[in-house]
Amino acid sequence: MNPDVKSLWTSALRSDQYRQGYRRLKDSNGCFCVLGVLCDLHAKAHGNEWKTFSYLGSNHFPPPEVYEWAGVPVGHRFAVPFLNGRINRVYDLYLDTLNDRQVPFSELADLIEKHI
Repeated sequence: MNPDVKSLWTSALRSDQYRQGYRRLKDSNGCFCVLGVLCDLHAKAHGNEWKTFSYLGSNHFPPPEVYEWAGVPVGHRFAVPFLNGRINRVYDLYLDTLNDRQVPFSELADLIEKHI
């Protein structure tokens, strides 16, 4: 991943600038999922606008332009190892799945820094 984009993303996730939302990039309350924050950073960097809850035609996953800007393959799911403490096993999970399970942005930022 492009280190500059990664730094922007993790900083934004740790800031008070974004409220966390679930199951879509951006919701009707102006909340963003973890991938929606990445899309919003792309929008700001490129002067693009959101259309209601859609960014460049996408509602649930970043459009190809965002992947390219971030320096990851188009369609990349951002898999990170995650410990299931109840059974003490590590599984690869996706950032969007962890977001929808209400893992806070600050913890997602830590996972991005360590594993992506």
